[in-house]
Amino acid sequence: MKRTVIYTRVSSHKQVDNYSLPHQKDTCERYCHREGIEVDSLFEERGESAKTADRTQLNKLLLYCRRNRKRLDYVVVFKVNRFTRKAHDHTTLQALLAKYGIVLRSATEQIDETPAGRFMGTVLAAQGELENDIKSEVTRQNMLNALRAGRWPHQGPLGYVNVPKGTGRASLDWDPQCAEHIQGMFEMYATGKWSKTDVLRHATAKGLRTRKGNRLGAQQVTKMLKNRLYEGWIESKAWEISNEGDFRALVSKAVFARVQRVLARRGNVKATRSMNDPALPLRRFVRCSWCGTPITGSKAKGRSKKYPYYWCKQKACKGDGERKLFVKKDKIEDRFVGLLDSLTPAPGLVDLLVEILKDVWKSRHAETAKRRSDLEAKQTSLTTKRERLVAAFVYKEAIDQDTYNAELSRLHAEESDVLAAMGELGESEPARKDLIALAREVLLDPTKPWVEGDPEMRLVYQRFIFPEGLTYDGESFGTAVTSPVFGWLRSLEQGNEKVVTRRGFEPLLPG
Repeated sequence: MKRTVIYTRVSSHKQVDNYSLPHQKDTCERYCHREGIEVDSLFEERGESAKTADRTQLNKLLLYCRRNRKRLDYVVVFKVNRFTRKAHDHTTLQALLAKYGIVLRSATEQIDETPAGRFMGTVLAAQGELENDIKSEVTRQNMLNALRAGRWPHQGPLGYVNVPKGTGRASLDWDPQCAEHIQGMFEMYATGKWSKTDVLRHATAKGLRTRKGNRLGAQQVTKMLKNRLYEGWIESKAWEISNEGDFRALVSKAVFARVQRVLARRGNVKATRSMNDPALPLRRFVRCSWCGTPITGSKAKGRSKKYPYYWCKQKACKGDGERKLFVKKDKIEDRFVGLLDSLTPAPGLVDLLVEILKDVWKSRHAETAKRRSDLEAKQTSLTTKRERLVAAFVYKEAIDQDTYNAELSRLHAEESDVLAAMGELGESEPARKDLIALAREVLLDPTKPWVEGDPEMRLVYQRFIFPEGLTYDGESFGTAVTSPVFGWLRSLEQGNEKVVTRRGFEPLLPG
């Protein structure tokens, strides 16, 4: 009796659930019974496309046929398009089976080993290939039309969920499970104070996970920070599409623009972070009094544990003649706190300085308002230009696709810069009451922000108070150049109020 193996395939798990595989198997078995063929084995392909011959069960079937060629006569399939949907692959596979002495048969179509039967098999495979190509082209065109209309036809990135078509709603919506975490990542990285590793660690601690419940990797974070979908913009270089999406942006254009600028200079940011160790805040800030080299810091091994020290890294430095600078962390930092404490002015002078600061804030506020007005006018102008560009391309057909895409990208880049500038402008102007409260707090107790502040705040604050850094000889700090604020306070204490000018207070204001 002739023997055969049966091959069945479905291209999606949905078909598996619809019991298409059992139907194919039953049909093939009835065909074999009718033709007097004994079934030797069954190979079921679950959820793999016939567009390629590289399929798990198909490869196993071919290996099985090669090893059992002496006792096999046929490979029976439900239809030719279940075996392959490419004419070339069909011819190649049929020739390979013929080499083993095995013939391909279809349970529902008239194909056999005769010339007419082989030709019919090739035609059926070519027909399947044509159907696939037509479906692919229709799908491609539908996707292209959707992208041009601002709809996102693919799976949305983490932070978004896809909205079914035909609902009349945008193609994407915020995912309530993690949208807030994604926003936090962008806002945190946009400050320029945190690395991508810091951002990832913080988001992971907040509970952010992939859709499969796994932790995100560093490469995934990088791709997310560069993905313009989060700013509500669709961009496809392959299809030369760049336009506004129909969905809500997860992050503002201003924040997204700042993130791109931080990414662009990430090499410098990374180097700065590695040299400025928050655990050793005076590292590189204080210089050796003997040779002028910025001191470094590390932990030296003791008998039972490691102890942190600051020390001069200049090998040629002789220090005071006996040894170069090498001081315990606690000692030099206590001396630094004492130096800050010595800057505390008399309360009456603080009140006077705060009043002058209020006048300075009013002047700066007026300048900020004018700058914001100029930026808003530029934004309006860019919006008008973009609308004219769309009209010239869509309605008047006065420019080609390449010109339209290039000009639209340029205008969008300008708009992003303007929005980023407006965002930074708002951030650089703290509320009047917050600024006055902060100034009073610093002036009344200059040590508090450094002693109680977080590690990042310490690095910023000490550079503000002593803009040129400090020198240290192992026992005391050298003459310090302080922030102009404290210089003016000394002048007030000496009764020389004329040296205090509005212009001089500018270093107090961020930005």
